[in-house]
Amino acid sequence: MHSLFIDLESVKIFTTNGGIVPHKLMGLTEGPDKANYLTNWILAVVGAEIFFRAAKKISIIPVSRFFIYLAGFFVLLASYLETMRFGFIGLFFTFAGFAALYLIWGVDKFSKTKILTSVLLAISVFTLIGYANIKADARWESTGETIAIALDTEHNKAWLDWKKYPIPQLSNGENVNHSNQ
Repeated sequence: MHSLFIDLESVKIFTTNGGIVPHKLMGLTEGPDKANYLTNWILAVVGAEIFFRAAKKISIIPVSRFFIYLAGFFVLLASYLETMRFGFIGLFFTFAGFAALYLIWGVDKFSKTKILTSVLLAISVFTLIGYANIKADARWESTGETIAIALDTEHNKAWLDWKKYPIPQLSNGENVNHSNQ
């Protein structure tokens, strides 16, 4: 429901704003970060269902394969529309985990050539998606600097209370905020 809401909300925004693709959608939550967290959990559930159907020939969720794959498509689309910089990392590890499980389960069923080809293809696809994600989102440029600020909790206390403590600044003078952290 949450992912479908994000997808439908994006269609509404897209059609009413002259074809501009929306980003940072919140779905049914209080913010895009929470939406992405929920989306990644839904992806894990859908991924587990796909894994059990493909690897073990067991259906846990009693719906047709079409609806499971459709749900997977909607969840991936919602993840893209949420545009959470570190959400991609969670997405990557979710896919990598399911791929590893599938390969471990099928290590005696697949040839080494097929396994190597699958691994190289997965690495290539995620490298391309990651590269596109990094180039499309300028916040990646300040990632190292914001991590250093976030880890320096002795001097930077704004994370405790944004109204009480001074907000740290990046070297370019931009205030650190929830978006560029």
